[in-house]
Amino acid sequence: MERGGRPYGSSLASARTGVRIAVITPEYPPDHIGGGGIVVEALATEYAKTNEVRVFSAWDTHRSWRGDRLADLRAGVSVYRYPLVPLFRRQPHFRSVVPPNPAAGIRLSRDLKAWSPDVAHVHGYGYAMVDFASAILVRRKVPYIFTVHGVPQTPSRRRTPTRAAYAAYRRIGPLRTIARAYAVTAISRAVAEGLPADRKVTVVPNGITPLPGPDDRRAAELSQRLDLDPGVPMIAAAGRLSWSKGFDVLLRALSNVEIPRLACVIAGSDAGELSDLRHIAAGMPSGIKVCLPGWLDREGLSDLFRLATVVAVPSRDEPFGLVALEALGMGRRVVASRIGGLAEFLLSPVAELVDSEDPRLWASALKTALMRGPLTGEEERTVDQILVEHSWPHLAQQYEDLMINSRSGS
Repeated sequence: MERGGRPYGSSLASARTGVRIAVITPEYPPDHIGGGGIVVEALATEYAKTNEVRVFSAWDTHRSWRGDRLADLRAGVSVYRYPLVPLFRRQPHFRSVVPPNPAAGIRLSRDLKAWSPDVAHVHGYGYAMVDFASAILVRRKVPYIFTVHGVPQTPSRRRTPTRAAYAAYRRIGPLRTIARAYAVTAISRAVAEGLPADRKVTVVPNGITPLPGPDDRRAAELSQRLDLDPGVPMIAAAGRLSWSKGFDVLLRALSNVEIPRLACVIAGSDAGELSDLRHIAAGMPSGIKVCLPGWLDREGLSDLFRLATVVAVPSRDEPFGLVALEALGMGRRVVASRIGGLAEFLLSPVAELVDSEDPRLWASALKTALMRGPLTGEEERTVDQILVEHSWPHLAQQYEDLMINSRSGS
């Protein structure tokens, strides 16, 4: 196994299905670069090695009342994107709870009918487009497995009308999608525990899509752009700048790390927390440099992790934790919240897990990781084992076995 841009694991020798697989998803690259989009792309590409695969995805970046779907071909996979109705632009907690526009909805139904898939893999809890497509599959008598990548937490923190509206939608949307699925899977035990107790849930974790290979020139250019001083330890973090990602906890811990000079780079697009993070960063003592460069593409993320001494994942809510897995893939130590899916694959001593938002506890864990330095040979073997267990060929076979069973009805 090798880290830094090359795949982990190898193709399995067991039989593949050789069927038409419809992949239903709320996002798919390149419109969405991170998170679930990359996961679904990796699975679809793996399925396409021995099956005919078509992806039917929401087109979240293109919203209109009449726009038609877009078709393209990516890595041998036909991808169809359906524009959503242009509602809730200023309410991100509701953005996903909208269906395709009427014309796109009719086209989606016709596309599924014309292609007539043998089986389907449906992704995403709480997306109206996904629930709409699953209803079409039921009418067409196409069995599907449903993978839950997380249960939205934001609606429960809203006012009573929002909570009531979302509760009503859950009954007619995702809960019905779960009830009609041949099999339900979740990306972590933490996610599985949040699903209805009357359904058996199989845990199939996310796999790792390696970041692009390291490039010294690119990394040097990023270091220069961020004005990082050579030799100064750097803590990296990445994700949407939202409350759930907990980056404020990380920043409040920095002044307690007790290392004279320290840099911290948090990469991600603003999701409501940028102003607060800038305010915290402005109050840092001398010797601590904080950079908020915004969103980085996967090459940029690879360069950032290459420059980092430690990668921090201080999430308050984390169904799985792809950033932590990608950091391990780059050979970096991780300091993360002991929450959700993170605690299910991060192992000591390659990772420090923190049980609290207390900045002093975070500072202690960060200092421990920084002082340990590069991974030892034994620690690298631990990381290699984690990466093999999260290789896409291995995980795709588990999903394909479920789809084979769904066709036979066993």
